[in-house]
Amino acid sequence: MLFVRIDATPLPVLYAPRLALEYRPDDSMWPRLINWANGTPISVPSAPVGGDPVRELSLYPRGPHVKSAWVKPSIVHAFAVLARTAMRSQRVVDEAVRIREEADPDDPRRKAISITGLPDITAAGSEVFWHEAFLTACLYGPRMVAALVLALDDEQFPADARRDRAELLLKLRLMS
Repeated sequence: MLFVRIDATPLPVLYAPRLALEYRPDDSMWPRLINWANGTPISVPSAPVGGDPVRELSLYPRGPHVKSAWVKPSIVHAFAVLARTAMRSQRVVDEAVRIREEADPDDPRRKAISITGLPDITAAGSEVFWHEAFLTACLYGPRMVAALVLALDDEQFPADARRDRAELLLKLRLMS
């Protein structure tokens, strides 16, 4: 099932995990639609709801654990480079938790990662810290992983990590 969004109206909750293309009057949607119809994977924009990560998080299902293998080393490495200090990593984790909490303020089952449950970044190093952060997020489900990924802007990632990030977000959206 494919949805074509013509405005910023969110998809109904029942259909939110499904793939949606953004309508663009410049016809850039048509090649993606043809690829989808032919069974070729298509990429999903990193922020399909206007760059608001809280609204975007509603597109991801609540649910079971995420396979940690879905988080490619390029993503972990990008986080390790972009948030390599204790202060910067704290801000990124805080932003991910804020996104997660604002997306589901009344969900008593909502779980979020905590910096206190992660290794000390100055002692363990940023690669180990971010590896553990993603492992923990995977235990808390697709919305927590997506919140962590969305805490940093796509433009900050190198090309390989940007591609792997888009693939991860698509996999998370399609989880049931």
